[in-house]
Amino acid sequence: MSEADFATYKIIIIGDESVGKTSLVMRIVDNQFSYSMPITVGVDNYSRILQINSTTKLNLNIWDTAGQERFSVIAPSYFRGSKAAVIVYDITREESFKNVEYWAKHITEYASSDIKVMLIGNKLDLEDKRKVLKKIALDYARSYNMIFFETSCLNATNVETAFVSLAKELHHIDRKPEHIENCPEAIKEKFKSIILDHKTDNTVKKKRKFC
Repeated sequence: MSEADFATYKIIIIGDESVGKTSLVMRIVDNQFSYSMPITVGVDNYSRILQINSTTKLNLNIWDTAGQERFSVIAPSYFRGSKAAVIVYDITREESFKNVEYWAKHITEYASSDIKVMLIGNKLDLEDKRKVLKKIALDYARSYNMIFFETSCLNATNVETAFVSLAKELHHIDRKPEHIENCPEAIKEKFKSIILDHKTDNTVKKKRKFC
């Protein structure tokens, strides 16, 4: 891909219901926020063009998905062709972070082996109600080679930064002369259960690498 190319990347947004997936998409696409976002039924599709340098524009084709129950049925078809997956959890809900393991397993099962994954802890504006320590989430993300950000859709904290970072990473991967298309050894590895005990240093002992 040349410097002047206009590339399009399909990105799928996954995570539990009510973690702010649609709010995240609305903030990055339209720079808007609403307290009364409708519940996503199935999958909604959006686009955002990012200028990552003076000569390169990237189109993010963003697929906003429903929560667990509905998503499981449609997962195989919507992971197809995805260059990146964004797993979103709510920093005020421990269960939504524990379920990151559930969503990561979907990626292992249905996505391409070279998919790039970003983990986002949303609702940073509710810091006083935090239940998931940043260090625990960051350690988990690093263990599986995920990009990690904490965001707030309410005040737009880190939303643009996170998606620009993801877009640049996808562009960088595309420009590698010998990009590895398959990582069978990575696919074989399984996700460990998430530990929320902040006293435990080794949160994840076995790594599953996303290429």
